[in-house]
Amino acid sequence: MKIGKCPSCGAPVKFRSEASVLAVCEYCNSTLLRQGEVLENLGKMAALQDDPTLLQLASEGSYKGTHFAVIGRVQMRYEDGLWNEWFLLFDDQRQGWLGEASGEFYVTFEKPLPAAPPNFADIQVEQRVELDGKYYQVTDIESAMCIAGEGELPFSVGPGYEAPVVDLRLEQQFATIDYSDATPRVYFGERVDAKSLALTNLKEPESLDQAEAKNLNLAAFDCPNCAAPISLSNDKTKSFGCTSCGSLLDINNRKAQLVAKAQEVLSYPVALELGSTGKLDGTDWEVIGFMERGSTNFSWGEYLLFSRGKGYRWLSESSGHWSYLWNTTQPAKVVGTSAWYENKEMAHFESYEATVKYVLGEFYWKVRFGDTTETDDYVAPPQILSREKTPREVTWTVGRYMPVDEVQAVFKPKKPLARPSGVAPNQPSPYEGEIRLLWKTFCWLSLTILVLQMAFAFRTVKVYSENIAIEQGADQSATTQTFTVRGNTGNLVVHNATDVANSWADLSYTLVDPKSGKTWNEAHELSYYEGSDDGESWSEGSKTDDVVFFGVPPGEYKLNLSADRPDDATGPINAAVKLERGHPSWLNWLLLQIALLILPFWGSWRASSFEKQRWADSDHPRGGSDDDDDD
Repeated sequence: MKIGKCPSCGAPVKFRSEASVLAVCEYCNSTLLRQGEVLENLGKMAALQDDPTLLQLASEGSYKGTHFAVIGRVQMRYEDGLWNEWFLLFDDQRQGWLGEASGEFYVTFEKPLPAAPPNFADIQVEQRVELDGKYYQVTDIESAMCIAGEGELPFSVGPGYEAPVVDLRLEQQFATIDYSDATPRVYFGERVDAKSLALTNLKEPESLDQAEAKNLNLAAFDCPNCAAPISLSNDKTKSFGCTSCGSLLDINNRKAQLVAKAQEVLSYPVALELGSTGKLDGTDWEVIGFMERGSTNFSWGEYLLFSRGKGYRWLSESSGHWSYLWNTTQPAKVVGTSAWYENKEMAHFESYEATVKYVLGEFYWKVRFGDTTETDDYVAPPQILSREKTPREVTWTVGRYMPVDEVQAVFKPKKPLARPSGVAPNQPSPYEGEIRLLWKTFCWLSLTILVLQMAFAFRTVKVYSENIAIEQGADQSATTQTFTVRGNTGNLVVHNATDVANSWADLSYTLVDPKSGKTWNEAHELSYYEGSDDGESWSEGSKTDDVVFFGVPPGEYKLNLSADRPDDATGPINAAVKLERGHPSWLNWLLLQIALLILPFWGSWRASSFEKQRWADSDHPRGGSDDDDDD
């Protein structure tokens, strides 16, 4: 550590890093440039603006097992607000940066590259840029400005120091190109969770609350248009839509500046009152803002939720359907009409322009009426993934479908929420689980019935057998001896094996109950031909026949068998007749299978209709539109 004296006030000035060339005197706020052992006074550094950060100089932490200390800070302003860049000195003498913006943290390290990156003016959002042998995607382009600093820094800065910067991402990796100097500086790193840094020596939350309350100056805030009092929930607020007159205000440096006077009358109903609170995923959230957005054909509402520990979330509502959403720093990989996010494929639903139509409450960026983004929605119910692109930024939002009853239970609005109508893009199909259950049930029942059918098929009882001859002549019939059928009413099967050869016969079977005179009749045609051609034998038809008599009660019976034969037939037909009891009906089995199929097929049709309705308004309709109103 090197210690010098401030040329302005004589206070000791410490330089703990060899890389530090600039320090801000903590006593008189002079900006001191180190040139060897000499400190040059560059003038007063502007005062830091109050912000809700808990970090401060001398805060400490650990990154990937290496301890670091915070030794400097640069406060940057861009179009939508402020962010901090904290200069870190590690125990192994590495220097790094901890970027802090909107509650997110990024650890980066500068790395010189052999080839210069593209010019700032040539870079566009979503452009792929090669850095250090890898292709990163541009996600944010900002023209920022340094407004203040403190501690020691590795380069010379001051108020008004311009910093055109570009943020890029590659899966979990993060990169920033800083075009402040003639030679751009490139920093590589990643987004980190604040808890993983094990930060210590932070500001006390109580002092932060006091500073925030002072900064907000809640009692002094009145709407410049209608004089209604304004109450803000946190110091990160950048825009406020007056809940009394609808005017849009820019909240800047404890002042409310009128940006636009009262807009047109709000056309979309506000279902959740600002200030409503509820718990989601174990976190308490407050509804602090409402925004009506719309495209050419439809409008929807978006509610901004805030939690001091978790930051911001969204509730989006359209036609009574709700989705719980949050920003993700990981861009999805788009391939054709699909987007891959966390190894899950999501189908493209539609592309449209989303325009801000109305604003109520507070927001963490500067909202403008008429702000428009190019939007793409991808779905894999119940999840939804949205890409919103402007000329200088692309953001990805991911979320899940939230049933209206869950929203009602969490936030407890004074009026019951409207019931959903139609089908939402990411609404889970109510039939999906039922279809699986129906088909599973069908398979088990079908298998059970088949096993029973086969079991009964092998449990046949021999009733009677006899060899009879059907003589050729006027009668051409024969009748068996009387036989007894026992057991319950059921099927009686006749197996008939004949000696028909190179001929045919129309056989008629008549089962007769001699006592009652009741008869059962069946008729089959039997034919069999055989021969040889060029030394090869052939045959067609069959010499055997099976007949089933249904619903035969127990009793005494005879079987009459008659034949209609060709005129040139000679000799009798010899038939070996065998009767069996207990054969199950395969026709009944088939009919039962068909009956069982009705329910899963009906369920599948309903599921298909639901999906048709979901995709009817998409850029990729599936099977045409469907007029069913499946809520």
